[in-house]
Parts: sequence; structure tokens; C-alpha cells
Amino acid sequence: MKKIIWILCAVLVLTVFTGCSGSKETMFWDETILGDKIPALSNCEGEICYDDEDNLVVRITNTTRDVFEEYLKACKGDGYTIKQDRGRASFSAYNEEGYEITLLFYEEEARLSISLDAPMEMSENVWPDNALTKLLPTPKSTKGKLERDDYDRMVCYVGEMSEDDFAEYVAQVKAAGFVEEYSSREDRYTAKNAEGYEVEISLEGVDIVKVEIEAPEE
Repeated sequence: MKKIIWILCAVLVLTVFTGCSGSKETMFWDETILGDKIPALSNCEGEICYDDEDNLVVRITNTTRDVFEEYLKACKGDGYTIKQDRGRASFSAYNEEGYEITLLFYEEEARLSISLDAPMEMSENVWPDNALTKLLPTPKSTKGKLERDDYDRMVCYVGEMSEDDFAEYVAQVKAAGFVEEYSSREDRYTAKNAEGYEVEISLEGVDIVKVEIEAPEE
């Protein structure tokens, strides 16, 4: 989805704005759906590329690295400090609500791209009951989003799962027999069981665990 949004940003310009002031009451930010979730920029010009309830993509033009660095600091000051990923010309992080901001600075083009993704919407009691999930422990949280539920593959995002809950669930998955050809990292575990079923358990966003299981090829 994020890739699609960035492509749209390259071809679709909804609004052009100039002369932004430096507060969240700026008219530009107030006109966007998610603008109140990120800090505003001062003395900027650019384009709103995409704006809906799930995503906001803004492209700032004729800008500098100093603007990128200052805006990065402002984002941290607004609470975007969870799971930070910092590069020389990039930054991404979540806030406590689960919003994810991504900054990309293109020095040769003097351009800063700002992308904001809203948290995943979840429902209650989405964990399916089928042949695949019978091979797995049921997560302790009943909140989630079922992305795929086929006879040979199931993908479910489980909400309200802390890092400790993730570690506990991985231990339960191991106890269920998924210990063959395993790969284990701090935020991800993959393995197969003796019958060749493969699982991938990973931390996603804020307090979300992705559970995926796939049947062996026939």
C-alpha cells in the first residue's frame, strides 16, 4: 500500500501551498485530514500529493538538509520515537497511537517527502478456526485484522500484543512443534514443523504481531 501511495505522490498533485507558518494551526495543515498528527513546517512551498483517513503524503520543494534535520527533531518532539529508523537522508518512526511517519530527503532535488500512515483498523474475534490455525496456539488478544484466510495460507494481524506477548507467543509456537529450519531475531521468528508447514511471527508497528502460516506445496 505504501508503495502505491508514493507512486500516486509522483503523479497526483491535489493542492499547492506556499508560505506555511510554524504551528499546527496553519491553514495548510488544518485542511488535511491527518495534518493534526504531525508538526507543521515554516516558510515552505510544496504539494499535497495524497490525503485521506489512512495516508497523508506531502512533498516539500526548494528545501535544504537543515529543514530536514529540524523537521526530524520536531517529529521526535511530537512523540515519533518508537522503532526509529534513521538514515543519512531518511527517518521513520511510530508514535504511541500507532501512526507512522516517514521522511525522505532528496538533496540533489532539494526535496523533502513526508508520509504519514494511520494505524491499522482492527476488530474483535477475527482469529479464524480452520485446519491451519489448529496447528498454532491462539493469541491471547482477541483484537486483530484478518488479511488472508485460505486453505493453504493464513495471515492475521493481532493487536494489543506487547513485545513480551510476542516473545511468549513465539515460545508457544516453538512448543507446538515449529522448530525446523528456524530463523530467530528480536522482532521475527520463522520455522517449519515436521510436516513442512511454515510460520512467520513478526512484530509490526506498535503492539501488533503478524501471524502467518502456510501449508507445504503438494
